[in-house]
Amino acid sequence: MEEKEPIVIPYKVEMDLETIIRFQVIFVSFINGISLTTSDINTLVLLGLKGQQNLLSYCHELAVRKIYASPGSARNTIGKLTDSGLIIKSGRSKKKVKLADAVFTILEQPTFLNIQCYYDPNKV
Repeated sequence: MEEKEPIVIPYKVEMDLETIIRFQVIFVSFINGISLTTSDINTLVLLGLKGQQNLLSYCHELAVRKIYASPGSARNTIGKLTDSGLIIKSGRSKKKVKLADAVFTILEQPTFLNIQCYYDPNKV
């Protein structure tokens, strides 16, 4: 069978910071087979926008923003997201939270995410 050159489909789009964080969160969770709810995604996006946070005050903020009904619900979700590797807890008594480096790249300058997905119909 003759081997064909792959088709390259360039797709470029400009995104604001919140959208690119959301894209990275969804992409990384999809590639790693991690199921997320809308509330999980919103929790991760807000954490990406805010950077490292105190766990208790962040849980309170998530409840105030009505992402969760209570700070306790937010804390339970943060525990789940920590177990899945999307959030890292650090500091004394694990009271600081931030997005895992594999989830989010800090964008301090114009950045182009070059994600290439390859499909070979001969390997089906």
